[in-house]
Amino acid sequence: MKANNRLMSDDNRYMSEIFRIVNGALRLDIERVRNYTAFLAEKLEKAGDTATAKRLRKLLQETDTSFVQGASARRVLSLLIRRVVFR
Repeated sequence: MKANNRLMSDDNRYMSEIFRIVNGALRLDIERVRNYTAFLAEKLEKAGDTATAKRLRKLLQETDTSFVQGASARRVLSLLIRRVVFR
């Protein structure tokens, strides 16, 4: 079996942030979800994916009350899964 010691491909370079966002959502840690989502939006924008960064930031702006935050975390996760996993 050949060892694969290469840098992350384009499809996997954001997986660390996605795992942290999912972990925060599963633990109902909305602050963690919001922080890593903002961090991911920044990374996406720097990589040239301004449309996805803008969508993520829009989701974050829509979460002003704690009641809405849980629903928004599900929307963020759904967006991330579709964007990264099902390219």
